[in-house]
Amino acid sequence: DLKQSLDISQKEAAALKKSLSDRQNSVDALTKKVADLNATQEVNAKALAAAKAGDSKAVADLKQSLDLSQKEAAALKKSLSDRQNSVDALTKKVADLNAIQEVNAKALAAAKAGDSKAVADLKQSLSASQSEVAGLKKNVSESQISTEDLKKQIAQLTANLSEGAKSLTQVKQQLSESQAQTAALTKQLATVNQSQDQNAKSAVQMKASLKESQDLAKDLLAKNADLIAEDKRKAEQIASVQQSLVESQKQREAVEKNWQDASGKLKEQEKQLAALRNQKPTAVDTPEPKSQNEVRSYALGTLWGQEVNGAMKKVKSDGIPLELSQVIYGVSDSLKGQYRVPEQKIMDQLEAMNKQVLAKNQPAESSRGPDKFLQSFSQKPGTKRAEMGYYYRMLNRGEGKITDGDVVAISVKESLANGKVIKDMTKTGKVLALPLANFPPLFSSAIRQMNNKGKLRMAVPPELAYGVQGRPPEIPPNSIMVYDITVVDVRPGEGK
Repeated sequence: DLKQSLDISQKEAAALKKSLSDRQNSVDALTKKVADLNATQEVNAKALAAAKAGDSKAVADLKQSLDLSQKEAAALKKSLSDRQNSVDALTKKVADLNAIQEVNAKALAAAKAGDSKAVADLKQSLSASQSEVAGLKKNVSESQISTEDLKKQIAQLTANLSEGAKSLTQVKQQLSESQAQTAALTKQLATVNQSQDQNAKSAVQMKASLKESQDLAKDLLAKNADLIAEDKRKAEQIASVQQSLVESQKQREAVEKNWQDASGKLKEQEKQLAALRNQKPTAVDTPEPKSQNEVRSYALGTLWGQEVNGAMKKVKSDGIPLELSQVIYGVSDSLKGQYRVPEQKIMDQLEAMNKQVLAKNQPAESSRGPDKFLQSFSQKPGTKRAEMGYYYRMLNRGEGKITDGDVVAISVKESLANGKVIKDMTKTGKVLALPLANFPPLFSSAIRQMNNKGKLRMAVPPELAYGVQGRPPEIPPNSIMVYDITVVDVRPGEGK
């Protein structure tokens, strides 16, 4: 019986070893699955890192799934570790059982000698061994149940990993779309870079143009320097001419002295002429105009005589003395077309008188200084500066706004800074009527400041008026002009 029990125990031990071997193979397979699961987790982790530029929601879901997988893998590892500990304990028990079997075998050998006590002890030990084998079977059964649970967990984890793989596929698809967008952006960047290259080329061309402009400016400066030198040379010539004029003045004074000597004779001749005028006309005298043509001609003669008289007064006011008899001779010879003096000499004399008038008026105008006048004008109460650069002071704003389409009638008084009146339309009763847009920019700007019946006074610097050249002999060079503008009437434009 003991031998039969030992055989049964050995068979059970062999079956237990086989079960332990199968269990070990299962553990090895499970370990391999865990390694594969770790590799999959690493791939998922890499895919998660690569998908961070994609859809944030999909990445979050994948990360959550990865976290769950990692937790399940940790639980599986713990279960595997517990299982391994159980297998180790089982292995130790099998070793103990083998040792017991060896002891039993020795006891069996000793029992053959008829030692009943040893047989009883062996039976008791065999019973204990059988109890331990039953407990071991129970543990193996529990281990098998645990293995089934572990397989279910692995299946669930595999399903989760499959879902994670699907999510990863979606993320990869989104990543592909993102890469397509990146390619499009790269293409746009290439276009921008090309545009920047074109801008760079344009900048190079602009720099070249700027260099040409700078070279041109240098040439202009050089020419300006030449012009300044030319102006200096002309100024020296003018100084020389002025000196010659002084000498001419001395000669003229000598001539005037001679003229005074001859003036007595002239007075005698004038007395004789007056006596002749008092006499009744004879056949050789000019007859009294009677016909309409004669009266008209005589009237024009008197008009022209008044103009000559006015011109003589103007010339005398500029400090140039005149002889009435020579003026009369000059008018008569001009009408006849026969001159007592060469024409070139006449032109030279007229030019000399023009220069003398300019030389006299220029110091009087420039002594005050354009800047000083404008500064004085601008500091008076109510004076404003327009964007164009002139100063104006509103004397009467008027009523009724003026629009661009209106026809505006204005009256203008034009004066120099020293108060000399050049033209006054208020005295002649004339007006200038134009559409607002047709006025010169200076007057259009001034009219826009006023309403109907308004009036203002403005001081205009030379660059906005007659400039450097002026308008001799009335307006000297670099003259500041003063305008009093009155809006006489405003009417709708009627589309003309």
